[in-house]
Amino acid sequence: MRFLSPILLLASLTCAVPAGYGQSADRSSPLVRDLARCDNVDAVAGILLRPPRFFTSARAQPRVTRMETTLEQICGIKFDDVLHIVVLLEHTPSQMDLEQVLESPTVLIRFTGPQQRQAFVARMLPGMVPVEFAGQTYYRAGENSPLGPACGFNLDEAGLILAPEGRLQRLLSRPPATVPSAVARTLRKAHPQFAMAGFCKVDVLREIMQSSFGSDVKAAAASLKDFRSLLFAIHPGKTTAFSAHLQAKDELAAQRLAAMLSFNLALAKTHWADLQAQQKFGEGDPSEAAFRKVSATVEPVLDQLKVAHQSNRVEMTLNSRIGVIEIIEAVQAVEQIGRDARMTFEEVARELEKVEE
Repeated sequence: MRFLSPILLLASLTCAVPAGYGQSADRSSPLVRDLARCDNVDAVAGILLRPPRFFTSARAQPRVTRMETTLEQICGIKFDDVLHIVVLLEHTPSQMDLEQVLESPTVLIRFTGPQQRQAFVARMLPGMVPVEFAGQTYYRAGENSPLGPACGFNLDEAGLILAPEGRLQRLLSRPPATVPSAVARTLRKAHPQFAMAGFCKVDVLREIMQSSFGSDVKAAAASLKDFRSLLFAIHPGKTTAFSAHLQAKDELAAQRLAAMLSFNLALAKTHWADLQAQQKFGEGDPSEAAFRKVSATVEPVLDQLKVAHQSNRVEMTLNSRIGVIEIIEAVQAVEQIGRDARMTFEEVARELEKVEE
């Protein structure tokens, strides 16, 4: 399921959690019932996304309109056609490569009704073949499916599970787990107002990072050895509220990380101020507009991001007037600056080749 490969967004069950996570799960809610079908997925990470709520504050923006139009063209649905999407990432001892983990998620989609589910399936699982297994029927995607070698199972008239075939068969053949996974238990408690929430087992993520990347990333992963899990939640509105809690094995580890993060945050503010002072753009330089756009997002985020620690957890919070779409645009602007820089380097390389000739 290539296009569904998510970025690891993270959380914890056992640590103290942001407001909205402490509530008991409503067993009758569609989210709780959907997650109960995946209790046997031993997830290392999970993400919950509620598309209508996530984009509510920016629906009138042209970029969001274009995104929704593209979504409808590719998937046959709009943001409002989906109540929630849950992506669960599972690993095994033989599958410790991050790319492999990201490319084989288990995805639960709760649509607003059967028509929306059918429209999605028709676009994303064309040529699907029914397969009888354990007294139930699931569907294997055809060769031209945008999802690759995915299989789908209809939870009910409006619910759908997408997963690699072996994992889907495991879900259909086994009874629900006596104790649900930590990921499922945490996501069940996400407040209905949350637009996005997530979970990650830091200890397992650290192992995956160390086996998947070079020395720099391995060193960063090693610094997480004293931490167990990370929890985050995002609620965009007139302001974007973000909170993340990283649970440490003890108070001393939490204190050290909070001090390091605070120091790095202060250093980032200084470096950003120096970078702005050094920028000189020529007339018509396309990088100038991109840089200004990045500045409009980076400055308030650096000013409003707060770091603290309490007991054995580190807390990061942000309440910013910068919206999710502005943050996305800032990231794209950074990419544009990078493209411009690479082009400059290529031009320099060509000039050097001329000199050598």
